[in-house]
Amino acid sequence: MNYLVIIADIIESKKLADRKNVQSLLKKELIQINNKSKDLISPFTITLGDEFQAVYINGNSLLRDLIHVIVKLYPVRIRFSVGYGLISTEINRDAALGMDGPAFYQAREGMSMLKKGTYTLIKFFNLPLKCDYLINSSLNLFMSIMADWKQNTLYIFYELLQNKSVKEIAETLGISERAIYKTVTIHRLRNFVDYFSALEIQIRSITSV
Repeated sequence: MNYLVIIADIIESKKLADRKNVQSLLKKELIQINNKSKDLISPFTITLGDEFQAVYINGNSLLRDLIHVIVKLYPVRIRFSVGYGLISTEINRDAALGMDGPAFYQAREGMSMLKKGTYTLIKFFNLPLKCDYLINSSLNLFMSIMADWKQNTLYIFYELLQNKSVKEIAETLGISERAIYKTVTIHRLRNFVDYFSALEIQIRSITSV
């Protein structure tokens, strides 16, 4: 059986002035994902202070979970390497530790590649049907655009992705609905939500059990 292995880290974490606070926030958000995601077979686990990993049984909620981390830790940047394949050891359902196999090899090799790049924050490796190139190219383009968004823009995108209404988003941010609509229009956030939803469907279809 194939799995999706996530290996991630905080970019340039040693340069952060409030590194301990960032690590605490990361831990909090990972716990939240672990508690809500039904697709995790091995939960997000911090392996070092700034590195963490997890194993998904399929790609149903994977992208939204990764975007959740990106949004909540803004402006700190996170990169995710996603390896697809077999796990040769027993699955550890309590913590993403002590496991190995092709999926982990792909994720580790992918992380080494990501560290040499610039814009790519999420990248898939070894997906079936040779889908890696199209998925990764479109994700890279999206991430390069997203890198220029301000915090409110990123948050509004994430909330739209969760099917939140403009009214709900405005109340949470404490700004007018008109301001929300303006941001959505200027940055074409509805188009990006449609793209992201389509990408989720594609990943779900090729990683379903």
